[in-house]
Amino acid sequence: MKAIFSFILLLFVSFSYAQTCSIDYSHNTPGIYPSVFTDGVKGTAYSEEFTILFPSAAAGVNYNSFKISSVELPLGLTWECSNETTDCIYVPSQDPFACIRIYGTPAETGQFVIRISADAVHSDNSESVYTVEADLEVIVSSSSNGVFSFTPTSACETGQIDFSLDNPTSYTPIPNHTTGISHSWDFGNGSMSNLTTPATQTFSNVGQYTVTHTEVLDTVGFKMKSVTIIAVGCEDTYGYGNPDIYIEMYDANNTMVYTTHPTLNDNDLPITIPLDLLLNNPPYQIRVMDDDSDNLWGTNDDNCVKGSGDINAKTAIHLPSVSSFGTTTQLANNDRLSFSYNIDKDTIQKVTTEIITIFGNPTQPSIVADLNSPVTLSTSDLGHVYHWNKDNLRDHSFKGAEIHPEQTGSFSVIAVDENGCYSTSNEEYIEVTGLEELKGLAFNIFPNPSNYLVNIEFTEVVSKAEVLITDLSGRILKQHSIVSQDFVTLDVSKFAKGIYTLTIVNENKQLTTKKLIVK
Repeated sequence: MKAIFSFILLLFVSFSYAQTCSIDYSHNTPGIYPSVFTDGVKGTAYSEEFTILFPSAAAGVNYNSFKISSVELPLGLTWECSNETTDCIYVPSQDPFACIRIYGTPAETGQFVIRISADAVHSDNSESVYTVEADLEVIVSSSSNGVFSFTPTSACETGQIDFSLDNPTSYTPIPNHTTGISHSWDFGNGSMSNLTTPATQTFSNVGQYTVTHTEVLDTVGFKMKSVTIIAVGCEDTYGYGNPDIYIEMYDANNTMVYTTHPTLNDNDLPITIPLDLLLNNPPYQIRVMDDDSDNLWGTNDDNCVKGSGDINAKTAIHLPSVSSFGTTTQLANNDRLSFSYNIDKDTIQKVTTEIITIFGNPTQPSIVADLNSPVTLSTSDLGHVYHWNKDNLRDHSFKGAEIHPEQTGSFSVIAVDENGCYSTSNEEYIEVTGLEELKGLAFNIFPNPSNYLVNIEFTEVVSKAEVLITDLSGRILKQHSIVSQDFVTLDVSKFAKGIYTLTIVNENKQLTTKKLIVK
């Protein structure tokens, strides 16, 4: 007796209730709320709560209870209800509302119909399945850093990932002046590209890859940054010191676009003159002059090519190659005039990096079978989401790392980790035999529902057993011992209206349970 009673206490012990989701009591029409869930993203943690309002009657017959038996979800998602401690049983006469939280990391994409099925018990003791549905879309992960996007953002074991620029700029280069905008990619997988939209990249090994995108903007062109006068063919009259050098820049239209005149520098050579002149109308020429305005005689300015020679003599400025970036220093000579000049190719370089992670699949799970009653299949619980297959089909009535099948078949389990990566166990063929016999004693309850006396009639004389009546929380309300009997009558008149469980435990500690309704 003590052993049987301890067994029952272990079976029906009630744990403190922890709120798993919040019920939205604002609805008054039976159904599911919301009916369209927030989109999920493959490989990204997901959590969504929804409320179910159960109906109170159908076809003129009241519902006594609903037990949520399965929730059809995409791979990687699992669920828990607000009444986990009562095996997700809801009594609409007490509270017709329920809530469910689905969570995990989706491991597949697509449009899914989330189908929630509940075993319903009617007041006439008939049973049916009540089903509600909602829509869920799981999309491919994508990310952007403002420069480029990549889809998906991660993968399992191996990945095919697409890259594209977010806002590619359209620019027509100036011939011989600018090269435009160039892109270079280093994907960290041994592959590189100069295309705006590169080919799909394969990342075939588990690990992290640094993807580097370099953008070079050559849209400004060449700039004259400085001119250094080295030697000149002009000089000031004796007594007036060194030549007062100034320069003039002329563009393709022979228009003077820059000058340092007037100046009285009287400096020794070499003389460096800083500039910041955009050379956007080539070809250019430079004229180097000596300012003689301070002389008392011979006050006309001299051209420094060869003294008082051709006053208009100019020297050509040559632009570097269009692909010459940075600073190019060139030397010019014209008769006695010699100077160097620095031309800069103004470019902007922007480097952007991202890390692509290829995750490994979790360790392949294995199944441990216990063929004692009740038949138990289990796998090591490593904190993953576990899905069970029976005969190569997902069985949505099973969840968690341990299940109790009631039918013979081939079983496998899928373990999905927090990255949406998964592994599947080998199949195990499990033969469930003699299930009805293992359940214990056969009996009938009448009347059921009842508000006074309940009769329990066994199909054979029971030598020794225990009868227990428990509420939905697992609390034992009545206990009765049987010795060599085939008929028992119990008084339930003091019970509150509701759904109860009547359990018969035989001397072999085998259980048979049935619903008892008190009206």
